[in-house]
Amino acid sequence: MSPDQLSELRIFFVRIEPRLPQAIATMYGRFLDAVPEARLLFKGNLEEQQRHFLRMLQEIVRHTRSTHLWPVHAFTGTQSIPSIDNLGRIHSCKGVIPEYFDKMKAMLVQCFREHCPNEFNQAAEEGLGFIFDVLAKASTNTCEISAEEIAHKNKLPRLEETQKQVSFASFFGAQVQEEAS
Repeated sequence: MSPDQLSELRIFFVRIEPRLPQAIATMYGRFLDAVPEARLLFKGNLEEQQRHFLRMLQEIVRHTRSTHLWPVHAFTGTQSIPSIDNLGRIHSCKGVIPEYFDKMKAMLVQCFREHCPNEFNQAAEEGLGFIFDVLAKASTNTCEISAEEIAHKNKLPRLEETQKQVSFASFFGAQVQEEAS
């Protein structure tokens, strides 16, 4: 992911944050219609799953806070962000396959184009695509990896945890807020 893509992705999320829950809900509906067998992967309340997805997306985007690239190997897609490794392992153990990430990415891009056509530009789309591609790679055949083998514990919010919602704008600071205006 280039520094420009990082910047555009941060600006995009600051600008559209109030519309994110609606876009996520639309994406979930379309994803589950397109991949009905994936319904079995979603246990419990679907609205809570959507809120959890939004919290995880927010945390992942927050990993883009610095202006340098993510530490990812170009050819393998292997990254050194422990929380992403753990998230990939969790998805792998639940039966999530990389194709589901591709489909969900396509649905989310479509929703963002519809819900936020003026804000969702090519660089933000490429940045979002990068995130989904890294997660897809991280979930490939990693179920056998024990939690102890992962460098750090998962830093992303868990479904059962309640966390204070922090806005993208407050997290990224005044510079991104000014760029978003």
